[in-house]
Amino acid sequence: MSRIGKVTAGLAAAVLVLAFTTSCGSKKENAAPAAASVAKVEMTTCYNCHSDAKNPPGLAIAFGDSTTTAYNGKTIGLVNSRHFNPNSSPAFTDASWSTSCGSCHDSVDDGTRILSYYLDTGLTVFGTANRPIVSCESCHGGGANHYGVGPLEYNKPGADQCATCHNDSVSHAENFPEAVSIKDDHAAGRHASSMNSNVFVTGSTTDVRARCSRCHTHEGAKRYLGTVTGTEGHDALQTALDAQPDIANASSITCATCHDPHNTSIQLGEKSSLTSGSMQYRTCTSCHQLFDASGNLMADSYHDPRVNQYGGYSEVITDTHYDDPVTQEIEGYVLNINAAHSFSSGNTNNGACMDCHNQHNADATLHRQWATSKHGGQIETVKTTLGATVGVDDNYGVAWAHYDFKASNRQSCQRCHTATGARNYFNNMATYSAANNTFVATGNQKEMLYCWACHTDNKGTLRNPGVYTSDYTGAPYTFPDLKGSNMCISCHSGRESGDSIKALSSGFNNRSFVNSHYLTGGGTVFTSTGYEYGGLDYANKSFYQHDQIGLTTTFGGSNGPCVGCHMTSSEPHRFLPVTVTNGVITAIVTDVCTNCHSGQYSMTATELETQREELAASLEALKAQLAAAGYNYTTSYPYFSTRNWLSSGDTDNTGAITGKNNMGAAFNYNLLVHDPGAYAHNRYYAKRLIYDSIDWLDDNSLNDSVSATLAGATHSGASYQALAQAYILVNGGRP
Repeated sequence: MSRIGKVTAGLAAAVLVLAFTTSCGSKKENAAPAAASVAKVEMTTCYNCHSDAKNPPGLAIAFGDSTTTAYNGKTIGLVNSRHFNPNSSPAFTDASWSTSCGSCHDSVDDGTRILSYYLDTGLTVFGTANRPIVSCESCHGGGANHYGVGPLEYNKPGADQCATCHNDSVSHAENFPEAVSIKDDHAAGRHASSMNSNVFVTGSTTDVRARCSRCHTHEGAKRYLGTVTGTEGHDALQTALDAQPDIANASSITCATCHDPHNTSIQLGEKSSLTSGSMQYRTCTSCHQLFDASGNLMADSYHDPRVNQYGGYSEVITDTHYDDPVTQEIEGYVLNINAAHSFSSGNTNNGACMDCHNQHNADATLHRQWATSKHGGQIETVKTTLGATVGVDDNYGVAWAHYDFKASNRQSCQRCHTATGARNYFNNMATYSAANNTFVATGNQKEMLYCWACHTDNKGTLRNPGVYTSDYTGAPYTFPDLKGSNMCISCHSGRESGDSIKALSSGFNNRSFVNSHYLTGGGTVFTSTGYEYGGLDYANKSFYQHDQIGLTTTFGGSNGPCVGCHMTSSEPHRFLPVTVTNGVITAIVTDVCTNCHSGQYSMTATELETQREELAASLEALKAQLAAAGYNYTTSYPYFSTRNWLSSGDTDNTGAITGKNNMGAAFNYNLLVHDPGAYAHNRYYAKRLIYDSIDWLDDNSLNDSVSATLAGATHSGASYQALAQAYILVNGGRP
């Protein structure tokens, strides 16, 4: 028979099949659940009843073969979706069709029948060539019992059914990290438990009030979001929904709530009235409200406690996402939702929410920890009622909010003081150029150290910049490979070192102070930053192991000392190994300290607080000695205003006689006063730097005169004297 004959005969057969299947009895969708492993009937049988022309009234369009446009120009239905693989990617050869890939990409072999269907019927609705596809029974299960006997195996496929393919932990983890453990993420997250006693109809544990259902139930989101878009304020939203029926036998948020199961390119946010931001952003803010329909910051979002007695500030985005909570300007919003953004390149249609949040888990615990930290500008710490002025630590967020570091005159700062610069630097330190930074933030918005600066995905995968070599002027220093701590060390080891002073060759009678920069703990750990006086020993004590945490030792994980100490508490993204109450260390919250400091060497909060106080006292002693030598410290840059670093009678502008050592003493003070954790990072290194600086300053000679100097008139009776003597004197001499 010719192909035309086959097509004609096929069409006739198709008509007969249609006539038969449309008259074969009741669907009985309320019958008992279908038995497992129900026989498959092939997608063509489904199409005979559920094509756009034949689909029973009241059912969602399944196939979309009439190219019905739904929202924003997107065409609904399976044949227009990624599941139907219109671009033949992946494309299997006949020899590889039954490989492990096929278990998801063509689980019921419907893709192998496309060509035959076309040849038999002449219909091109499925295409004209075989290709792997996810078809009806891939998700709904076998359809053999659908007519006359009972329901589909999975009439409304839930998260478990989606997870049979979308829970990949191996083959697609690199390209689709969000797929890893997606089922477990959802099951453990807030979305899967979105219904609670606050949303149920009085006296029921299954029916949800309409006003709550739009966000707390799958059915309410699908039913009411088209009318109530998520940009209405509390009163308008409540009024609109109170006129609607409650949801009986409601179910929690699931995959199909946010994704159209028949065309996954269509999301819930398609129904939002927002016109800016990615579709993923519009989907999230359909419930997690931020802007009204005009694009203005919403002042009365549904859970705002000012308008809802059951609301709370922890539930309101507009009170938790500012980098400057005091002024609470919209330009301070954590991400510019109109900017194209991604973890890797800065170009994606997603961004905004997913770059920090694992939307399938919907747990904000780590984000709230981050928001109390300096990395997050202490947003959570200073949060209070909208519009109010808050009394807070003046240093909150200072590393990112003190200047607009996006400015062209701040390019040298951007690799650490903007999230964009940090991400780009960590991606390739060797080729990084600040001139190539294109910032997510715009206008007055600052960039905190957002999640995507250090992580490549919202699963927490760390960037790996490799071994860091500092750019200390004239004296670069290469740190060991610290794994995850490579990122920390690149910003927490200072911009200049004591060796930068030694590298200078002139001008010490008229030279501005060399600033070490701030929070240089990494340099202290690895003894890379201090001004070390010639001929003296600065090698670590034999028992010192802080530079080995998370590396050759078993404690502190596997990402080096910074991560090992600062991220091993029950609240790792606060980055605090201790609890400080009213300026006093009251608890050690990381277990790394106690793993090593045990027995007779046990480390307690009291001991650590003593170490902190003694370091502070020793620095006060050094400050007094600097002042006695004519070098007065101020609390603002450049910290030392003097430009002549030569001692009286010295005319050697190279600094070789006194100039370098004098500035070195000032450098050591400034270095350690800006490393407030030096007593824990490397206490003996800190002690020696302070001891040697005082030893030099008191008589321009390194002659172990510190004990006498601390007992002398300059320090006698000072509040710091006893603590300083206890800290930097060992048996009356150098530590």
